[in-house]
Amino acid sequence: TGYNDMEPFQSSVRVFNIITGRYDFVGRVLDYEEIMDSDGSLSANYLCEDQMSYLHDTMQRHLEFRGSPLQLLTTIINYHNAQIEGYKQFKIGRVTVTDPNDYVYIYLSAEQSTWETIQDKLVSRLGGEISVREEVDGLYIDYLIETGGTSDVEIRLAKNLVTNSKKVDLTQIVSRLKPLGERIESEDEDATDASEGRLTIESVNGGKDYIDRADLIKLVGIRSGSVVWDDVTLANNLLSKGRNWIDKQKTILQQMRVSALDLSIIGLEYDSFRLGYYHRLINPIMAIDEMIRIIGMQIHLDNPESN
Repeated sequence: TGYNDMEPFQSSVRVFNIITGRYDFVGRVLDYEEIMDSDGSLSANYLCEDQMSYLHDTMQRHLEFRGSPLQLLTTIINYHNAQIEGYKQFKIGRVTVTDPNDYVYIYLSAEQSTWETIQDKLVSRLGGEISVREEVDGLYIDYLIETGGTSDVEIRLAKNLVTNSKKVDLTQIVSRLKPLGERIESEDEDATDASEGRLTIESVNGGKDYIDRADLIKLVGIRSGSVVWDDVTLANNLLSKGRNWIDKQKTILQQMRVSALDLSIIGLEYDSFRLGYYHRLINPIMAIDEMIRIIGMQIHLDNPESN
């Protein structure tokens, strides 16, 4: 049904889970591929993207902005809404991400899409996660410190755990951070942005323009990196942001890949696995007993217990 009716960017796809009473997916068709097998039978594969993809459909404008993260998100979304069809417009929902000074000073660019602007001007600088939810009166965009929650459903060996792999990545760790603030204008009239320096923390950090984290140096040695905050104009504020950034850095970055049976399908668990939620993973063979967060899922419509 609908084989010839699926149109890229026009057709809407909704996947409703009758067991959980929730939509597993709501979005649109992005592109498709038609396939003919050796026996002459035809099939088609459709690639879909969720409603957040509407943020790719508009470009932002050049704008000097001063205000709170909430005001910045509102400014960005209002300009998106002014350019787009009604069903692609968003209302501002819950916003829990803040700046230490609740003040952001940045320039928006006409060269970036709405999605790129949100990621560059908000998420990459302040952290947090963007999510979209559909309510009776339309789409809402939430900007939260973290989406999801904690589930009491365990993933345990000899119960519902099928396979488990663990990948440890130390390559992204920065043990020595050099915070950089606003550009310092050069007295040379011919100077370009590339030749202008930036504000550092040297004047308020005992002559050092970097911050060390001792436990990470012990783990991986000295691995330097820098983070730029264009809106920071005072060295003390830059030092505060730098310390906050390096303190929040995880000691070890690791990713679990888990295959687990969804026992809620057959009534042996009260809830299913949900994106963004924490579950306790217990695997004595690999000496694992910790809370892990589901950041990606494969959903099998024809075999849901294997999600």
